Amino acid sequence: YSGEGRRRALLGVQLGEPGDDGGVGVAGVSPGGPAAEAGVQAGELIVAIDGRRVRDAGTVTARLRELEPGATTRLGLRR
Repeated sequence: YSGEGRRRALLGVQLGEPGDDGGVGVAGVSPGGPAAEAGVQAGELIVAIDGRRVRDAGTVTARLRELEPGATTRLGLRR
């Protein structure tokens, strides 16, 4: 919940550093959150959301803002 009366989609990860070839690292995963339920693990690299490449944490955040709460999305991960 954003505190502004608008609900936002939640992935349940803490984003880390950008990868050398794009993407953004997963620094942590919130227990019981959507990413944890999907098997995302700390140390992996998010390289795409719904088939669209991501460059950095800002791109991940922007893509999540496009989603409705509860929406299903596909993550491209490099393990």
